[in-house]
Amino acid sequence: MPYLIPSRTPLTPQQVERGFDYLLALQAGGGAAVAGRAEADRSWRSSCCG
Repeated sequence: MPYLIPSRTPLTPQQVERGFDYLLALQAGGGAAVAGRAEADRSWRSSCCG
């Protein structure tokens, strides 16, 4: 029987840092802080990767 869970690619250090920042924002301020962080991420992505 084949292994049914797809393999994952390793995260980059930047992705790990963003994930930890997200968790800290969620713990510290709840949904509003996370929404602000998501907006900052969108702005960053459009400026660097657009």
